[in-house]
This record gives sequence, C-alpha cells and structure tokens, in this order.
Amino acid sequence: MRSRTASDGVEYLAIRSDPKKGRFDLSTVVIDSIGHSGEELRKHDILIISSKYVARSQGNVQKLSDVHPSKGSKILAETLSMDTRLAELVLRESEGIYGGVRGFALALKNGVLAPNAGIDKSNIE
Repeated sequence: MRSRTASDGVEYLAIRSDPKKGRFDLSTVVIDSIGHSGEELRKHDILIISSKYVARSQGNVQKLSDVHPSKGSKILAETLSMDTRLAELVLRESEGIYGGVRGFALALKNGVLAPNAGIDKSNIE
C-alpha cells in the first residue's frame, strides 16, 4: 500500500478505522488500524488524525438538546444568525470571539483562530 507517491516524493497513505462512539483509546485504535491495513510505522513517518476523530476519542461530543444557552450566547446567536445552543458551546470552548459571519463565530481556542472554536456538527449522529 506504500505505492501512493506524490510528485514531491512523499508517500501518502489513508489508514481507515471503524467509526467509534463514546470515549476510546485513540493510540490503541490507530496502532491497531495500521496493523490491520498491513502497514507499519517507519522512522520519520508523520501521522495526521482528523480533529473530529480526536474529539470523539476524548468524549468531546455534546448533545445540543442538553445545552442551556446563556444571555451571552443569545446575543452571539442573534448577531451571527446561529443556534443559541451552538453559540453557547462556542463561548464555553473559546478564549475570545473576534468577529464572524452568518452562522460562524471567529473564535480563539488554544491560541488558534478557528470557526466556532473548532466545533463542528457534520458527521455526528
């Protein structure tokens, strides 16, 4: 499977894993998935794991129906045409809001500017 070489000489491999629900040990799943693919890690290999998969492994999935919007989230939601519950989660996760566009707040989280503080509703049941 190490035959996917780009023009820059770098090999790119997609290692897939079954979807997981709830918290799980990310390291174990990644190592097992690599083994099941018939591949192995080599010196200087770089692993790229989607932030959503990392969040799922940490149990960072929240049901919007369980979120109770604050006054601040109602103001943010009205300003940016967002769901008040999503706005509440963005406020909880971010270090600050620096503007935004319809449906998305530009938020600082862990020193990085990210839409909605990295919160994403796609691919979630």
